[in-house]
Amino acid sequence: FISSSESRRGEDVLSAVLGRRERAWRGAGRAGWLPEGGGTHGGRARHVCSRPERPSSNLGFLLSRAPLRGRSRPLPLTLSLSPTLHTRTHPALTSTLAWAVAYVGTAAASHRLSPAYRALSTPAARAGWDSRVTSTLHALAIVALACIGGSQLLTGHETGLFAAGTALTLRATPLTRAALGMSAGYFLVDLALVLRHAGLGGPPMVAHHVSALAALAIGGTRDEGHLYTLALMLAEATTPLVNARYFLDAAGLRSHWAYLANGLALTASWGLVRVLGFAAFFVHLARHWADVQALSPACRLLLTTVPVLFSGLNLYWFGLLLKGAVKVLRGGSGKGSAVAVEVAAPADTPAPPSTTTTATRRRSPSPLPRRVSFS
Repeated sequence: FISSSESRRGEDVLSAVLGRRERAWRGAGRAGWLPEGGGTHGGRARHVCSRPERPSSNLGFLLSRAPLRGRSRPLPLTLSLSPTLHTRTHPALTSTLAWAVAYVGTAAASHRLSPAYRALSTPAARAGWDSRVTSTLHALAIVALACIGGSQLLTGHETGLFAAGTALTLRATPLTRAALGMSAGYFLVDLALVLRHAGLGGPPMVAHHVSALAALAIGGTRDEGHLYTLALMLAEATTPLVNARYFLDAAGLRSHWAYLANGLALTASWGLVRVLGFAAFFVHLARHWADVQALSPACRLLLTTVPVLFSGLNLYWFGLLLKGAVKVLRGGSGKGSAVAVEVAAPADTPAPPSTTTTATRRRSPSPLPRRVSFS
């Protein structure tokens, strides 16, 4: 219980505090500080006579009114944090939650609708199925966003989106930030699956996801290299065909014509997107090397090393796919034409994305191992 005398004392202290605050505001008005909205809580203040802007917090404003030796004018003190970092990381955080929900929803829907999914006996096999569904959704989304966002970055100086002379590597739009954040969220969720289930790619997949996240983090938080990052993401256009190959095999349709057509389409698209596309990427990079020099050292290092590594792996896998396609086409109406493009590689050689060797398939009729996406 509080006595009446203590209550009056508290009221006196509060009145004194409010009085000092009101006098400070009156002094601010005489000095030229004019709060927008008319009240003491009326948001940010507008200063006249070309003085600096009032701090965003009342505490910072009152501290700035403290007398300073040798100064006739108050020194503004801003205590608020810049929202830039939050704005740039918000898409990635939101995307991480969305992809986690999509993964859980995929598992529930597949269990209800697909007999092939229910026939999978191990949690790792079901996780591989679920990850392929989400990777297909991510591939479709990021390819569409990369095409639209890339066109904005290339033509933005003509439409007034960027100032004339802005380097290609320093251009960014809200759409490109959202695209990089969406992809970063997917890789975070998928990396958690890879770390939990060793059969989903192992160390190579971990290295791929970590390098992709590093590139997306640097580009997304610093607004650097959006154009070339999205150009590399166009390699995800082959992912739906890679995953379709897995689902057809899991459904027992390896001898169906759709399996053969998918394998041939995968080989053709792989050469177009991941071989010729990467060649065009390096040509464009060389022609705009002056813009590359405007990047930070970390971003420049990733841009000049990671694509070279990925292009080498893409060439290796394309050779295996092409060799298998030629083998099938030369088989004519024989047994080889009844199956899709098989990769003629030794059993101890790493299989290309979402494919296995013939020896591996003879040992186990289980679904194909998880795809490796190098984008």
